[in-house]
Amino acid sequence: MAKLVYVANVSLDGYIEDAHGSFEWTAPTDEVFTFITDLVRPAGTYLYGRRLYETMAVWETDPTLAAQSELMADFANVWQAADKIVYSTTLHAVSTANTRLERRFDPDAVRDLKTSAASDLTVGGATLAAHALDAGLVDECQLFMYPVLVGEGKPAFLSDARIQLELLEEPSSRKRTGRLRFGDEQPMLERRLEDAHNHRLDCTISEHGTGSIFRSPRASRRSAQVGGAPSGVLSSISSGKPSQGSADGSRRASGSS
Repeated sequence: MAKLVYVANVSLDGYIEDAHGSFEWTAPTDEVFTFITDLVRPAGTYLYGRRLYETMAVWETDPTLAAQSELMADFANVWQAADKIVYSTTLHAVSTANTRLERRFDPDAVRDLKTSAASDLTVGGATLAAHALDAGLVDECQLFMYPVLVGEGKPAFLSDARIQLELLEEPSSRKRTGRLRFGDEQPMLERRLEDAHNHRLDCTISEHGTGSIFRSPRASRRSAQVGGAPSGVLSSISSGKPSQGSADGSRRASGSS
């Protein structure tokens, strides 16, 4: 069975965008851009909500993006080759090839798609991912954590499902952006629902004794150690199998909203 992977860019305090809807702080380096491209390259289908689809569609509708560099051309080719399913009640028509429009998210249909698909699927956007998480469909999440605090905004995880996780991989880059990968320690059927107002995912770090250390550039001696992962600071909910990925060029490369 194919996996469904949730991919997100996340601030250190767990948001994919700030209170104004901006995610300009997620502009990736060449290293991260390449990594994201390789992460989504094997995926055969992308699941999007309307807003993220419209953000990402420029990789097909605006040829000037691919013309800017080989890295951006590679990502554009990868994105255009995949099938896209857009879930929206307001979008009248799609603007890209290999794309179909669905009016509602049907967990059974996605489950059947995972069963029949020859390649993995990705889901993007916190709202759509929450539906997939609540339905027990997400097999893995890849989180690209940026060392920035945005204060408030849209959390990466809106689901009220409580899922016990295991850290599978630590950040691949020790500079600006780190990737964290977590695995699900409990079977899907054992997931418990918390209070809808408590959007918290508890994590257990089983293979590493310490968390990641982030240091403010203005404080040479002050550092904050993260021993687990706050609610939104996860982008890897996995049943236990490793994965890889990353990407630069434009913040739209990994579209976090």
